Amino acid sequence: MLEQPLPFYLARADAARGERAFARCAACHTIEEGGTGSVGPNLWGVSGNRLAASSSYAYSDALRNRGGNWDWAMLNAWLTLPRAFAPGTRMTFAGVSGAQERADLLLFLNEHGGTLSLPDPAEGAAR
Repeated sequence: MLEQPLPFYLARADAARGERAFARCAACHTIEEGGTGSVGPNLWGVSGNRLAASSSYAYSDALRNRGGNWDWAMLNAWLTLPRAFAPGTRMTFAGVSGAQERADLLLFLNEHGGTLSLPDPAEGAAR
């Protein structure tokens, strides 16, 4: 089955499922407001923020030099395969292969201090 555009999955996303998916991330990341980093940075407010924004975390050059803001598309690409998004990243996570699981996780992240508005569901109409 062909993968649909990201808005298709975001329109069907569920933050509770995203919270369950985040359990894998919690091995290295925290997500509490004001939380400290662990192996990876704290992810509170990451959605909509600039890449490598936390001053309390030593990001790899690959991520720090990538530039841009964590919008839906950038977050989706990162979660799909971090090493393809930022070759040379120190993050060894293999990625989340399921598009709906990524969308659920993205919604969960955004609900934890994120600033992104959901895209128009019409952008995600099934093809």
